[in-house]
Amino acid sequence: MQQEEQQQEQQLAHFHQTRQGLCQQLHILAQWRGELKPAEAQEQRALQHQAYQAERRLQKSFCELAAQRLQQQAAITAQQALLRTNQREQEKLRMLIKDESNRY
Repeated sequence: MQQEEQQQEQQLAHFHQTRQGLCQQLHILAQWRGELKPAEAQEQRALQHQAYQAERRLQKSFCELAAQRLQQQAAITAQQALLRTNQREQEKLRMLIKDESNRY
């Protein structure tokens, strides 16, 4: 489970780095556009749109990963609660068995 959590942390860090790179590209493209000829500006707008779409896909992946992580945490918490309940029940049974053994 820890390995999976580490992988998710690495994936989140990678998403963050990629997103920063895409945002930087968008900023640079916006600055260049004012200095370009119309055809070049159109090409840059298309590239900017592609970068924007990539950033949106990345953001969607990030949100999905965050939601998945929350679900996993909830499942882990539920399993831990169930485990504690089972351990208490097991201990009660041990005590009952011990009590019964002492009676004979």
